[in-house]
Amino acid sequence: MIQVDERATAINAETLLQQYPHERARALVKQSLASPRLDGMPKTSTASNATERRVVGVMESEQFVKRCDSVLNQVRIICGDGYADALRYLYFKPMPTLRDVAGRLSVSASTLTRWRKAALVEFAKCWPGQWGELVVLVS
Repeated sequence: MIQVDERATAINAETLLQQYPHERARALVKQSLASPRLDGMPKTSTASNATERRVVGVMESEQFVKRCDSVLNQVRIICGDGYADALRYLYFKPMPTLRDVAGRLSVSASTLTRWRKAALVEFAKCWPGQWGELVVLVS
């Protein structure tokens, strides 16, 4: 029987979700591709294309945000609204304190802590890609 190390798995999922606010802000930035200026002056050729890297970075951030949102919906289906809302208010739209989140969800801090751990483990299990990417098995 496969046993999951819930503590290590929750830490992996939390580390990933802590990137969400930054990636979401980055995904909202719309990069524009400016046309080259034709002013007759010679230009040095550059080996890299900074604009292309920025556009690709924004696209990767958009993909990350969509993936996280999709997995959060899966957690909502599997675990219920309370668990998904705990993740939502802790990582997706973070509230200032744990007490604020517990108050918003009308639960105690200990219940919120329990929900968070269970939701993080489920989030890791639902994360697309190779199953062991976030999930840590007991050896």
